[in-house]
Amino acid sequence: MSGGYDLNLFASPPDCSFLCSVCHGVLKRPVRLPCSHIFCKKCILRWLARC
Repeated sequence: MSGGYDLNLFASPPDCSFLCSVCHGVLKRPVRLPCSHIFCKKCILRWLARC
């Protein structure tokens, strides 16, 4: 299950700046890291737990 919203829920494709680079969905509960990258909260927490 992805952290972001499914792209098919949108009438037109969202701008790429609104996409999570982990799940490739539209950002859901976005989190900005100190490096300025933005991810879905669920995605980045899951990714960090793997480390």
